[in-house]
Amino acid sequence: MAPSPRFAFQQPFYNGRYTLIISRTIPFIPVAIDIKPGTIEYAPVNPNSKGNIPVALLGAANFDPFQIRADVENLTFGGTGDEKSLRRCSKEGEDVNGDGHLDRICHFDTQLSKITIHHEDGILKGKTNSGTAFVGNGPLKVIPVRRPD
Repeated sequence: MAPSPRFAFQQPFYNGRYTLIISRTIPFIPVAIDIKPGTIEYAPVNPNSKGNIPVALLGAANFDPFQIRADVENLTFGGTGDEKSLRRCSKEGEDVNGDGHLDRICHFDTQLSKITIHHEDGILKGKTNSGTAFVGNGPLKVIPVRRPD
């Protein structure tokens, strides 16, 4: 008695096309932020505003928003998180969310943040004094730009 083959296919067997992408990952600390502290749920943003967007970096047991590099120039905020829109950060802390940790409020130029109606979140990126990257995001409600009649 001849052994039977385990797998016999009459035609090639395909289960879709796949692409494997291998890239270097950069470790970062996820942090909580509050865009326009005091607003409920979604922070309203008018992309045409010539003002700025306050963003609170929320302190936690594993994150001190005052341990950001002294020049804070590495903070970016906007639709992708890479926008260089920083205007200033407070030197003093306040507990904006009532959790007992000091939070730091920074202000970002609205137009330089490049937030559009296509963005659902604002993204903040930076580095701690030790050079560890951190990223935070918060929900937005982008106010549609009205066109003149």
